[in-house]
Amino acid sequence: MREVKSETEFTMVAYVILDDHFHWLIKPGLKDISGVMQSVKLRFTRRFRITHTRSTFASCWQTRFWDHVIRDHADLNRHLDYIHYNPVKHGYVQRPIDFRFSSFSTHLEPGGYHEDWGSGFEPKTVENIEFE
Repeated sequence: MREVKSETEFTMVAYVILDDHFHWLIKPGLKDISGVMQSVKLRFTRRFRITHTRSTFASCWQTRFWDHVIRDHADLNRHLDYIHYNPVKHGYVQRPIDFRFSSFSTHLEPGGYHEDWGSGFEPKTVENIEFE
């Protein structure tokens, strides 16, 4: 992801990387979202094939990805909350701040989250949302 970001114009707004999936919120530049995703998937697959020799190779990517255009500030906040609460939802940690592979800490106060956000409760903004 870092390599693609260094070569392709886009802004990383938020992310979380789990064992079996990741969520990204990016603002694409010259390349559209499909082009950015294609670059990440190709680079990852090449590296994976070099470091993991297997007699059979199954795809490590689903055929499509889910994308969404952020409509307004409330929609942006809802997606930020979903991304940052995801490690708690999947049982990796008890608090979003404790998950290493997330942009949560870059969104801490002022104007963002407080350290205990999402600890011990599911935020109302992510109830009944399924973006997996």
